[in-house]
Amino acid sequence: MRRDISDQVVAALSFHVDADEERPLQLMALALRLDDPDLNAQSYVAAWYLLQYVSIAGEKLGRGGQIEFATPSVEDTLVDLAPLGFRELAPSPFQWPQKAVCLRP
Repeated sequence: MRRDISDQVVAALSFHVDADEERPLQLMALALRLDDPDLNAQSYVAAWYLLQYVSIAGEKLGRGGQIEFATPSVEDTLVDLAPLGFRELAPSPFQWPQKAVCLRP
């Protein structure tokens, strides 16, 4: 049986362009499919491509290709985001108690 996923969302994200032109782009939310192992794998690939577009947008805006994400728990966040290349960013550029992870090109 052939499965058609052409109408399914496999990944989505939102990002923020800060008013401070020195700040890199900030990932606000990332949606991954966790309901099916095959869709989960496709979701990570799609999310990686979407993040590359955000990184390039940051470069085009003169903010560099780094993407930052604020989180209360680096450890929990990296469970899902480390496979995409995110690492802890220390010290955090966000107000306490927020910690941060980042993706560098």
